[in-house]
Parts: sequence; structure tokens; C-alpha cells
Amino acid sequence: MSSHKRDRVVYARAGGEDLIQNGQLNGEPIEPDMAMALKTIVWGSACSQICPYWQGMSFSFHSGGDVNAFGLKCPSNGTKNFLICVQAYILKNLLFDKKAKNSIHQKTNILRPTDRIQSEILIGGLTSLFSKVSEGHGGILCFPSSDNCFEPTSNYTMDGITEKLHIFRSDKEEELRSTIKKFLSLITQENGNGLLSIFGGIVRKPNGLWAYPRNLKSLKKEMQDQKDTPMIDSNGDCIQPLLNLLLLGRATPYLHNGIMCTDDGMMLIRNLVILKKWFNEDKTALFNVGSRLKTSIYPIWITCCNQQYGILFNPNKELMKSYQAERRFQLFYYADHRGKKDEVIEETTLTINNSNTNQQNKDLDYGLHDFDEIEENPLEQAIKSKWSAAHIEWNKTTPYVW
Repeated sequence: MSSHKRDRVVYARAGGEDLIQNGQLNGEPIEPDMAMALKTIVWGSACSQICPYWQGMSFSFHSGGDVNAFGLKCPSNGTKNFLICVQAYILKNLLFDKKAKNSIHQKTNILRPTDRIQSEILIGGLTSLFSKVSEGHGGILCFPSSDNCFEPTSNYTMDGITEKLHIFRSDKEEELRSTIKKFLSLITQENGNGLLSIFGGIVRKPNGLWAYPRNLKSLKKEMQDQKDTPMIDSNGDCIQPLLNLLLLGRATPYLHNGIMCTDDGMMLIRNLVILKKWFNEDKTALFNVGSRLKTSIYPIWITCCNQQYGILFNPNKELMKSYQAERRFQLFYYADHRGKKDEVIEETTLTINNSNTNQQNKDLDYGLHDFDEIEENPLEQAIKSKWSAAHIEWNKTTPYVW
């Protein structure tokens, strides 16, 4: 193995936290122009500060073996959008990755993974995310060390994180998986910056290079009329091009139907997830979510209802291949809903019935569908953008959007 290769692949014996504390965090120190480019595309300018919501945020699951153990903890702020997108890849790894060790996990308990399996599906999910964004060209991780990598300049304002970053590049998926595994303690460290470490590596192009000035043109080209808009807005929220970069691998601001026309040809976008949006009828129409985006390869859907993000899924991969299976089925809904104090947390399971019209007719007979008085739940409206005739049961759960 060449010395160049050793610089690019990390084989750390000590844990990530120990490497930082001992000042032994290797990797490529970030350069001033690289830091300026990163801050500009993400926060708006090289003199901007990192949004407080994004500082001290890492990837953390609910307690292993308990209700919602498959789910990441999602604060009610701008980081939730990002975390829910990552959650889609985690669920794909947990439910449908035949190569994953957790595939032998008993189906009856698959949604209550142990601590060990949580680590495995986070590693697998993040690896899949980078593979999507980089089109299979590995990925980049970046972790802040204890010291600055360069001296302050007049064109750059120190933020306490970006100027400390050390970059770890992996050209192949298995190298990336190994790097994520070895630095997992940093990615999941409480009050750490695991979220920014992953986010910083995503904002770059498929050729394996950082989003450096010469490569930003390609990213901005994808963003089209939002090319000058920071990927994180002033409220700390992810803009649509960033969410599409996570889910579709392209930073397009649009959700067109099936085939998108770009300057470099035609691009088919059919993915493991779709993005359902529901605000009100007029605003929803602006997003024009296409039918092919509503038909995913896996039964996993990102939802955005009244700006509240969540995820719908079904553990049965065959669901989308069978008309009979779609007549009546269940969807799990996860948005890290936090009920009232001392309220027992339970899984949210919706029953989607596309065949039973009798109950709906009874409801109409009793005037239960008086739409002048009763407003349908936004999540139900989003579901009906895919299954228009569905009767939706919340199964003893009070309808909500979180």
C-alpha cells in the first residue's frame, strides 16, 4: 500500500474521542479557501456563523429494544428535516438490506433493534447515503480537532468548528464503511458535532472531491434558480435542494414527474423514497410531486405536512409490487412524536384500506364527513395523493402531524 493510500484511508486503533483528546486526529487539515467555500454554500458566506441548532448535534437512537428503537431522536428544529432523510436510509438498511448482519434478526422484533444492531444500521445507512450522493464514489467525513488548521484571515470569520476540520476521504464504499465504523463514537457522541461531520462530507460532488470552488459550479448548476441560496436558511432549516441532494443524489430544487430535463440531458428520478408535501391546496400544487416519485422502489416515504417532517414505511418490500397487497395494508408513521408528559409512547400504525367503502358510506350517512365542519388531517391528505380512495384508520392513536 502506497503512502498516498495510507493518507486517504483511516485505520484508527483508538476511538475517535481519544484521537482528538490526544491531538492525534489524522486526515487532511482543511485549507482556508476550502473552509470559505464550505461556509458559503451552506451558511451563505465565509463570515457567517453556524446556526446554534446544528451545533452539538449527533446521531442518537431511542433506547435499544424499546418502542421506536429503530428511530433517531429528532429535535423540533431545522435539523429534523436532515435527520428524517437519514432515517430513510437507516430503515432501508434495517428492513431490506440482505447483506446486513441484522437480516437474521427476528421479524417480530425488527423495529426494536438492540444497541448493537442500532450501530450496524447507522453505519449501513450512512454508507448508503454517501453512496447515493456520490454515485458510488465513496465519501468524505470531516471531524473537528482541538486546534485550528489555519490562521484567521480578513475574509473568513472563525466559527469554532469549520477551521478545525480534518478531512478523511474514502474512494470505495467498503473503505467508507470502515471509516464510519472507526469514528462512530464521534458521530454519536452526546453534545458532539456528528451531524456537521456527516453534513460537511455530503456537500461535494461525485468525483470524490470536496465542494471546492472549482466544483461548486456543478453543485450550483443543479440548484438552478436557488444557486445563491444557502443550503441552511436563516431559521436553520434545510432548503429543498439540500433535501433532494440527500434523497435523489441531485441538488435540484424541483420535484417533477418522472423525468427531469437538465442541461446535460434527461434524468430519471425514481428513488427509495418520495417526498410528499401538503400545506394547503394552492401551495401544495406548486411542488408538483410527480407520480413516479410517489411510486418508490421500497415502501418508505418522506412526508412533509405543514412543514412538519416525518416518515411512512412498511416492512414488506413486496407491497409496491402487488395490487392485492395495496388493497389493505399498514403503514408505520415515525416523526419522533412527543406526547404529553408521562404519556406512554407507542408505535403509530395507520391502516390504509383501498377496498372497504362500506364504512365510508356509513360515515356519510351519519354526517361524519361534513367537510365544512371537519378538516381532514394533513397527513391523511398527503397519503391520499398516492391512494386517492383510501380510508385511513389511526388505530386508537389520536391523529397528529409532528
